[in-house]
Amino acid sequence: MAATAESTSATATAANGKISRGKYTFVTRFVFAVSEVTAKRSADAVKFHTSNPQYANNGYGTLVSMGATRINTWLAAFPGRYAGLALGTNDANGCNDPTAFYNNYVTMVQAVIAAGKVPIVPTIPWARTANIQSCGPSLNAKIQQLYSTYPQIVHGPDLWQFFSTHQNLISGDNLHPSEAGYVAYRQQWADAMVANVYGP
Repeated sequence: MAATAESTSATATAANGKISRGKYTFVTRFVFAVSEVTAKRSADAVKFHTSNPQYANNGYGTLVSMGATRINTWLAAFPGRYAGLALGTNDANGCNDPTAFYNNYVTMVQAVIAAGKVPIVPTIPWARTANIQSCGPSLNAKIQQLYSTYPQIVHGPDLWQFFSTHQNLISGDNLHPSEAGYVAYRQQWADAMVANVYGP
């Protein structure tokens, strides 16, 4: 973890691969993000951020089941310590089986732990689609079960709570964040990492 005296803000901000809090800017060289929300679709091979080679965002429009089958390949290419597993929107929007969802998430979490890394898991974001409204809560209940079963998991941001109270940040497709919503999404991650990884 690197830190430079750069910001005098008392709050955490996320920009250019950094998290700033107080007078320190923490370079996020340690996060491996498997996410269907935060990045455009990428090739199967993990693509490292060109300016920060310990950060990989393997963003997919995918399902937890696909993450379970690919996690070991992704982890083998990632040298960092903290692995963010941010999946579930497509599972919720497809009203996929909660037990299968949980079992696939367990596969990913166990793989991260077995690799000597630390899993970070957020909740599935709130969205307006009927399926997310109907099926999202049951899948998020399984994420709560993960937290209880695997105390090694670092809690990511509660994106369901945040977007349910900031519904104007969901785009016109009723599923994904708007441009401003993505800014807020990154900020939620920054705040969660300051609170749960970097500490006060």
